[in-house]
Amino acid sequence: MAHIDAGKTTTTERMLYYTGRTHKLGEVHDGQAEMDWMELEKERGITITAAATSCPWRDHDINIIDTPGHVDFTVEVERSLCILDGAVAVFCAVPRIVFVNKMDRTGARFADVVDELHDKLGADAVPVQIPVTEGAGFSSIIDLVSMQIVEWDDSEHGTEYRARPIPADLLPTAEGHRIDLYEKLADHDDAFMEEYLAGGNISPERVRYGPQEGVQLLLDAVVDYLPSPLDKEPVSGIRPADGEYVDRKPADDEPFSAMAFKVATDPYVGRLTYVRVYSGVLPSGSYVFNATADVRERATRILRMHANRREEVDALRTGDIGAVVGARRTTTGDTLCDASAPLLLESMVFPDPVVSIAIEPKSKTESDKLGLALRALSEEDPTFHVRYDAEVSQTIISGMGELHLDVLVQRLLREFAVDADVGRPEVAYREALTRVAEAEGRFVRQTGGRGQYGHVVMRFEPLPPGAGFVFESKIVKETGSIAGYPMVDFRAVLLDGSYHDVDSSEIAFTVAATMAYHDAVRRAGPAILEPIMDVEVCAPDVHLGDVIADLGARSGQIASVDDRFGGKVVTARRAAAVHVRFAAYRRVPAAVQEEIIQRAGRAAERNHTPVA
Repeated sequence: MAHIDAGKTTTTERMLYYTGRTHKLGEVHDGQAEMDWMELEKERGITITAAATSCPWRDHDINIIDTPGHVDFTVEVERSLCILDGAVAVFCAVPRIVFVNKMDRTGARFADVVDELHDKLGADAVPVQIPVTEGAGFSSIIDLVSMQIVEWDDSEHGTEYRARPIPADLLPTAEGHRIDLYEKLADHDDAFMEEYLAGGNISPERVRYGPQEGVQLLLDAVVDYLPSPLDKEPVSGIRPADGEYVDRKPADDEPFSAMAFKVATDPYVGRLTYVRVYSGVLPSGSYVFNATADVRERATRILRMHANRREEVDALRTGDIGAVVGARRTTTGDTLCDASAPLLLESMVFPDPVVSIAIEPKSKTESDKLGLALRALSEEDPTFHVRYDAEVSQTIISGMGELHLDVLVQRLLREFAVDADVGRPEVAYREALTRVAEAEGRFVRQTGGRGQYGHVVMRFEPLPPGAGFVFESKIVKETGSIAGYPMVDFRAVLLDGSYHDVDSSEIAFTVAATMAYHDAVRRAGPAILEPIMDVEVCAPDVHLGDVIADLGARSGQIASVDDRFGGKVVTARRAAAVHVRFAAYRRVPAAVQEEIIQRAGRAAERNHTPVA
């Protein structure tokens, strides 16, 4: 895991190459990376979806999930971390295990990365290897545990390397860093502290740091330090029958339990459900119980995945990550288990979307296709939400950012062949009163037979924000009188009225009350309210002024500025330009209100519907 462009996929490609899983070094920049299999990934040069694979190393099988780095695809990272036992954090050197990447780039400074880990992340990090040189001349490192210098040959893509004793001129630097390493380990391991203070020789095996450099050393570190699934503590879950907590040991002879962490659509085999097995064995063709949805599913086929390539296997065992074909009703976060020993694991929680756009088919024939495509995409991605907003008569799709939605729209066009238009969603304004007004409504109709007669006297009063409707009669209207938006936070009081023994009816009084409503609202100072939303911006100190200025230019009101990990967190409220979950509403300026009224009137004329 890492931020965007740190080199996660490049590192993964080399891990696969050095372990023999692949026979060619795939490069992201030329679209040849094995793990970036989507056409959009190849075109944009970024990872969009988490890709699973595995590789052998030192008699171990290592499960790898290559995750995106862009914040818009955060769901891919979060659901992967939920089911993995360890992570490798990749850091770019041009600014658990931290792999400092791009040491051969001009301007690379290893010490700066270590300082940033301390200052910005608050991490108690200590180097295990240090570079001999940085930048274009980078070709060797010093391993602080084996106390050897490791060099490799660039002409062979780093496949060949050799270790030799540290030269005398570099030995003082290496000794100083090793003392820092040992002291840091002693702070966290009492047994190690005793050995260190005793002054004896500490073997490399005691510290468990391997004798190689680069990607091979990283693979050694994964085997040596990250936990094996079989070494983990038992997974705990709830027994549905009585709500009691039960444990499942990570062993094949335990009852089967697994977590579905991803759903994807394969053009050849259909719906794929990615699972991580915590205990037991899942044979191909067997039935399993979905404890979350309370349904039985069948694993018709079991696949081990290498990006988008499939390898059919007979079963998945404890610790395995694979894909199941046939689990049609299982979604992300569901627990699959043995029906005879049901278990409900803790599900996943995903962030709410932050950006929305409107989408509509270009023709009626595309409407059904669009609905099916949006449903498929929302099943794959829990942070992609779809809803129809009856208030503004638009289908709204929401995601984690502009890039997220752009990628999903491109997938609609390419994978699902849906021809659709996208645009900015309408803002859901509200209307409110600003002063008290009274009005009389009288409705009289005589048609020769029984007529209609209704007469009411009413008073309308503004209420505080959030108070809603307060009335003593059920005859009130929710739609506003100036732009057709819902009227909120007012009281309607029925003061007086009259009736006719023959002609009065419910509909007559409804019409009379509506007439009184419109008459009073026009004299009660109606105003349009715009939605406002809470915004939190994290930025370095040097950009604080720019952030505050930008929020001010967008009519934002700064609520607080706090410190966090060497930076600033600005909390503010600003007008919302899209229809999302709003914090509150506020009155818009008079000039903006007039523009909104005119726009609503034009829209009503196009739709042949009255504003009020």
